[in-house]
Amino acid sequence: MKPDLNEINNWKSAFLVEQGKEVQSKRLARDLSILELSRMIGVHRNTITAIEQGKHDYSSLISTNLFSALGARAVYITRNAELLELAADSVTFEQTRDIIKMRPANQIMIIGKQIRQYRHSQNLTLAEAAAHCGLHPNSLWNLEHGLVVPSMFTLHRLYYCMGVQKLTACYDSLQLLG
Repeated sequence: MKPDLNEINNWKSAFLVEQGKEVQSKRLARDLSILELSRMIGVHRNTITAIEQGKHDYSSLISTNLFSALGARAVYITRNAELLELAADSVTFEQTRDIIKMRPANQIMIIGKQIRQYRHSQNLTLAEAAAHCGLHPNSLWNLEHGLVVPSMFTLHRLYYCMGVQKLTACYDSLQLLG
């Protein structure tokens, strides 16, 4: 059953606000200014401000680099936020930051490949997964093949609707855990 558009928009609004709070709390925990964080990931400081205020549905590339810059060791998927578990030791922290050095096309290919593998592990057809998440099957196919850069909320919605509960990342892979 395809979700109602109003329901999706309400969910998106709630997600962006909660995710913004999570990003801000982790940035402050790392004692980073907005300007420092923006320079680390190559975006304008106003982008970080808009994210923290819940006013910007940023690309999954920005989220990947943002989470990496903050040293996220794992990401827990809940309905209204992706909760970051920060690396405590300096070695793991530096390893998480290596993702920023990866070419954007490689990041998107890895994300798409892992989503496809996870969908297959759940025995979901492309059409079933797309319908369940409120996406067009062609959009999901393009995402799985690294042809599009999804927004943060689209990627979150896909993870949540497919039952992904935890993401862990390293330089050349991404693990989706149900």
